[in-house]
Amino acid sequence: MRTVFSSFAGVILAKEGVSRLSTSIIRRADQEPYSREEIEDINALAGQLQNIGRLMVRVGLVSSQRLADALALNGQPIALLGYDGTIMHASPSFEQAIRGALAIKDRRMASWHPDANQKLGQAVGSATRRDTDHAAPCKPIVLPKRNSARPLIATVVPVVGHARDLFHMVAAVISVVDLNAEAPRPNVVALQQAFGLSPAEAKLAADIALGKTLLEIAAQSGVSRETLRSRLKSIFGKTATSRQSELALLLSRIPMGTPR
Repeated sequence: MRTVFSSFAGVILAKEGVSRLSTSIIRRADQEPYSREEIEDINALAGQLQNIGRLMVRVGLVSSQRLADALALNGQPIALLGYDGTIMHASPSFEQAIRGALAIKDRRMASWHPDANQKLGQAVGSATRRDTDHAAPCKPIVLPKRNSARPLIATVVPVVGHARDLFHMVAAVISVVDLNAEAPRPNVVALQQAFGLSPAEAKLAADIALGKTLLEIAAQSGVSRETLRSRLKSIFGKTATSRQSELALLLSRIPMGTPR
């Protein structure tokens, strides 16, 4: 096989796991090979570039970690995976959620359940391939918890396209939903602004979105059921709904938050 290059010089500037930041200089076949003096100059330059490369990797990783933590504040536990399938960073909520379902050893996740562990490994392997731009989306994975009837639901999403500009050196993101965890409360400020609800109506709507009945809300709030029914009727009119189940489904699309 004929090659159009006569010589090649390259250096790894920085690396994290199996991810590498490198640079290279290639000479065409009609150019002379590198001389000893040129090699020495390249090595001297590489030393300076390695310091810059390490800084670039460090800044990129910190940026990715902070972005992941910011996303986790919205109630979604997530972790960042490198191209070798190991965890590069996990939000505190992720570490909390996986207890009893996943173990982490040498930065690798493993399920105690053989079938779930196999599916998790396949999903991580698929999502962290170098050619993930053309890979099929990974299906959600059910991760049973020990001594629990409700499992975790995990989703592994490859980082592709322009997302790589945000998640530096990150191959995939894994998120989990804990079916045992208390449902996040809808943002009452968003409810007021979206539907023109009063503060009292927004609070009632948020409670209904959590699956509470009027009887439970009345007992917890000290507000009479008649007053709650009147507020609920007003909420139905403003949200164009007619049943509590329909209202709860609509409100499930509202961003979660802590304002009360």
